[in-house]
Amino acid sequence: RLGCAVPPLAASQDAEGMMIVGDGVPDLDVLEAICCNLDGSAKEGARALVVKPPEKRAAAIKSLPIYLDQFKRVRRIAFFMDQEDEQLEDAVKSVEDALMEHGIKPHLQMGDHMMKRLRYYSAEWGQKQFDFALVVNGLDVDDDVQLRYGKHSIEDHLLFAAGITSSEIPKATWQSLPRNDQAKALLKLKSEPEKYCPQQFKAISMVDH
Repeated sequence: RLGCAVPPLAASQDAEGMMIVGDGVPDLDVLEAICCNLDGSAKEGARALVVKPPEKRAAAIKSLPIYLDQFKRVRRIAFFMDQEDEQLEDAVKSVEDALMEHGIKPHLQMGDHMMKRLRYYSAEWGQKQFDFALVVNGLDVDDDVQLRYGKHSIEDHLLFAAGITSSEIPKATWQSLPRNDQAKALLKLKSEPEKYCPQQFKAISMVDH
């Protein structure tokens, strides 16, 4: 482990920020590494908490109204999910559709803060208004560093930190690495999160400021 942990679900009823993980355990490891770098989770009374619904990807939005009702002070939310083999815009639309299906109105915010895999929205749920950041995990083809990953997921970022820049099945490649190599990659990611996880780092900075 990295010596600190992401804020637990029961961290605080006073939390104003929330991170929702729409996929598996490696996502939590990455959030921990970034939170350690930002020093947000090392502080007593961290201002953001982390939740992991039973559903995955866009289906996890089903739990958002429950969280909004339970944690009434939350005003900033980041939602993380893998792209998998979907087209990027289809993955984004699946989350937007799920938000609307569950009574949440998302309004896309344009500006310099936007990234290809990071979308910001002002959102409404009844009388409640909040900021919502959608993070789609994955790294695109980069000829400068020869990045080539198929079926985009959080493992793209982990493999990049491990020095593995090409894989057709990143999840399987990451799982096949020795635990020591995985630990080294996480420490490297912790030291340079903006390099290895640019969209995740930016979203967490917004949620846990």
